[in-house]
Amino acid sequence: MEDPAEKIVTKSPLFKVVVIFFLFCIASFVILAHFTLPDSSTTNNIIPPEKIKRVLDGNIPIKIVEENVIDNSNEEADENENENIDRIPNEELDDQPVEIPKNEILEEENEAYEDNDPDSLAVKNDIPDKIENSGDVYKVKIPHVVGYDPVGEDPEIKRKRNAIKEGFRHAYKGYEDRCFGKGELKPVSGNCHPGIIGGLGLSIIDSMDTMLIMGLDEEYKRARDYVVDMDFSKNSFISVFETNIRVVGGLLTAYEFTGDQKLLDKCQEVTDKLLPAFNTPTGIPKAAVNLNTGKSKPPGWTGGASILSEVGTLQLEFSTLSHHTNDPKYAEKALGVFDTLKRMQPSDGLYPVFMKTDKEQFTKTFVSVGALGDSFYEYILKMWLLTGDEKYKNWYYEEAEYLINGLGRELDGDKYYFAEKEQGTLKHKFDHLACFIGGMYALGAQYNPSVKEQHMKVAEGVGNFCYEMYKINPTGLPCEFLRVNGGKLSTPVGQGEIAYLMRPEAIEAWFVLWRTTKDPIWREYGWKAFEAMEKVSRSTYGYSGLRDARKAQPDKDDVQQSYYLAESMKYLYLLFAPDDVIPLDEFVFNTEAHPLRVRR
Repeated sequence: MEDPAEKIVTKSPLFKVVVIFFLFCIASFVILAHFTLPDSSTTNNIIPPEKIKRVLDGNIPIKIVEENVIDNSNEEADENENENIDRIPNEELDDQPVEIPKNEILEEENEAYEDNDPDSLAVKNDIPDKIENSGDVYKVKIPHVVGYDPVGEDPEIKRKRNAIKEGFRHAYKGYEDRCFGKGELKPVSGNCHPGIIGGLGLSIIDSMDTMLIMGLDEEYKRARDYVVDMDFSKNSFISVFETNIRVVGGLLTAYEFTGDQKLLDKCQEVTDKLLPAFNTPTGIPKAAVNLNTGKSKPPGWTGGASILSEVGTLQLEFSTLSHHTNDPKYAEKALGVFDTLKRMQPSDGLYPVFMKTDKEQFTKTFVSVGALGDSFYEYILKMWLLTGDEKYKNWYYEEAEYLINGLGRELDGDKYYFAEKEQGTLKHKFDHLACFIGGMYALGAQYNPSVKEQHMKVAEGVGNFCYEMYKINPTGLPCEFLRVNGGKLSTPVGQGEIAYLMRPEAIEAWFVLWRTTKDPIWREYGWKAFEAMEKVSRSTYGYSGLRDARKAQPDKDDVQQSYYLAESMKYLYLLFAPDDVIPLDEFVFNTEAHPLRVRR
């Protein structure tokens, strides 16, 4: 039976107020304890509430301390979440700094990147020797990767960046809806295209880091889950070069961003299948390898020769894979090719683009920084920037001067191009593929004051020349190359040469030039190119190349190149992103625009 006295007390208004107040006090104590009382894994010092307020106000510095090892086997997985983190600089203050375990800072930092809020980033990570898998395989684990909207940013810049992001989402959605797991999308018909390496989910792997940079988490989850179960034992010949720059490069970057061990394992799996191509007397690899049998072969059209840009564009990826796996064989193979090429250096420094694999000998005299030669020169510079090895630095600046003296030409005072050379005769033709060299010279100029002025002039001249490739056509999009005749520019006439193949090299150059000069003209060029893509190239399911870029109403070729997702859209997005998103002093882009973390 209920006590009448108890009934009166418990139903009185005063009693309810007292109970609510008591519960409020308990809740306040619990919350305060959560922020001030450390657990056994951190420290035994209690941080007073008034000190917490002064920390938040910026009046007391923060000191990051190592987390004590907990003798608990169930929590070993949490240890992987610790990465090397710079200590926050302490000013000369009387108060002792507040000590915070680095794992707590890392968790908050990851959350801040997920929210794209740069102001909430308490510290900046060092670049660790090894990437560690720290739990959620779908999340970026390192700083300076995910794009964000800076406070006080020009709304017009934000609008353009978001428009480019929407363009990527349109292009990838078409692929994901209609061709997921295949090579590439046919964006007009909605059918699928095998791509240059015969499918293998090429557009997925090539796009993964673009998704992470743009913060497209859901797309990335679906892509990652597909890739880790892919089978690379296809009984067909594929390009060693293309597989390396797109697949190996794409997997390495996704691994470095996320610490996902399965991506590194998959990268090692596919790279192992490329190694038989190096089984030649010189170590110079053949062009193609069968992923199932390991048999390798050269391309028929070269007379059995290997190609300079292909054998000279393996070094970033293979050395990075060795770095992460502690297996030197990948670096030994690729860097051995560089050693061979250095021994083969011609007296004028201009490398012919065809060479034998059974002896250290070039087979023809053709020289180009465009098709067949291009990324070899880029990788000499970037091997130095990636590793800090001085021999690549010296080799690069040597080659940079050889190219200027042997092939470089100024046009109209503000434009610059590199001619081709065959049997000692210059051919005044400049490929869109060669537009990368504007970015190369701009990047290299930042590290050598003695040549900076000259090399920046070359870089900016190339950037201007490459814009002429867009400007000269009514579509606003480029053909494969331009010729220079009597100081005048002319478009090509041959089928295939007049096509717009969605190439990214000019946008790449403008991006690097923007980062190194801050001249708004480079953003202007990039935006005009994107507007032309939206007007002429955008299709029902994505973006298409054009059969003839010289026509105002061109036919579409109905192919969405995987490199459009990997390079063109990424470089456009970064052109309008803050400088601390993939900063050039912390990342080196491979030739497919997959950024790798420097380790010099």
